[in-house]
Amino acid sequence: MLVLRLDFYAGRFHAPPWKDPASNSAEIEWPPHPWRILHMLVKRYAEMPFGSPEAVVSLFEKLAEPPRYALPRYQSDGEGADFDSSIRLDSGANRVVAAYILFDHAVLTEEESRILAILCDRVDRLAKNGSWCRLELISNIPANPTLSFVDLASRGGQGPLVSRRVVPIGLRGLGLLLKLERDGTSTRSDKTDVDYVFPPQYGWSDPHDLALGGVPASVLRFAFEQADRLQTPHVSDTVAVAEAMRGAAMRCFSALHGRAAPPLLSGKSPSGEKAGQHQHVYFLAKASSATSNVDTVDVWLRNGCDHDEYRALTAITKIYDNDRLRLGYVMRFMGVQTYPLSRVWRSETPMILDRFPKRNDGAEDQVKRALQYIGFPEASIASVVVQENNEARGWRFRRARRNYHPAIRASICFDEPVQGPIVLGRLAHFGLGQFQPCE
Repeated sequence: MLVLRLDFYAGRFHAPPWKDPASNSAEIEWPPHPWRILHMLVKRYAEMPFGSPEAVVSLFEKLAEPPRYALPRYQSDGEGADFDSSIRLDSGANRVVAAYILFDHAVLTEEESRILAILCDRVDRLAKNGSWCRLELISNIPANPTLSFVDLASRGGQGPLVSRRVVPIGLRGLGLLLKLERDGTSTRSDKTDVDYVFPPQYGWSDPHDLALGGVPASVLRFAFEQADRLQTPHVSDTVAVAEAMRGAAMRCFSALHGRAAPPLLSGKSPSGEKAGQHQHVYFLAKASSATSNVDTVDVWLRNGCDHDEYRALTAITKIYDNDRLRLGYVMRFMGVQTYPLSRVWRSETPMILDRFPKRNDGAEDQVKRALQYIGFPEASIASVVVQENNEARGWRFRRARRNYHPAIRASICFDEPVQGPIVLGRLAHFGLGQFQPCE
């Protein structure tokens, strides 16, 4: 048996149904169509082919079998005018919601397993921004009494029926790969629908009993949708970009949930004071080395976030302000970013010290303290080399406010490779003090 595990970030799945004259536009696509899953795998393979062509064809022929599902409970993500073909999934005792796809008769060779594992690693979503997920090849389903098994109606069982699109029986070989890649989610008459049967008690859960999954500590990446005539902001506007992202996140949260943004997004307590312990979101603008213009923004959730906060962040589509970014920029959510391991990290943006260096409180000491504050033990820090950074004088730190703190650049060497991001100093939540891996 072959098992694929689908982890849904923030416990939400959004996939509008294929436009079919006979379907209801308010339909919720749950579980995902087998055709949709195969289409995404073939699409990732077509972007960068690898492996033996014979093994690839054989793999997808085995995946063409209509699977079974093991699914968590779910609830609508909206009603009436807010209905958007989205569902919230029950995470139970876990922070990440998982669904499972079972191919009972598929037995893979070693090469086919390797190819499928690589393709699963490339998949970051099944549909739109609300369907960001992780796909993983596993050996067995873990014991979980909250899961419900959904099988083909032709195999027996009683309960509500739902039609799902699968691969036609006669479609095999290279033609299968070409059809999956080119047709995507179009509604061609040569596709086949089969009926699945839900357990009698499966479906809408009581919202008071539904445990919404949260997003673990992670980095969400956004990219600028650059128009030909519009140049992206310069790296010296790092803080301005971060402020605009923060403002967009707060507006999205209020629009989606009808209340003020929480401290994780605003950086302030309900009384308006600054949130302590640096638990709120980091907005890290990243500049292209070729042009020194910002092309991506990483949103670092140092301690994760809940479902509502994740929805607000992934709903960001445009950022602007009344000064440097007054023209506005369209943003595209690219998914979860993994930072590499490295022993050596060097400054990417100037680090602003908390105070002027003194004999017993030098810049190196302040860098080491900042590293310890975010979780790196002093014993793991091999060396810190600091140099002044005069270029920071031309950087924009806050509107109508000058920076009166010294700026430095530094190189940090650890005894063992460590995982990023590493962001230190004042205005770290707005992209200053970023370090990049160097080995």
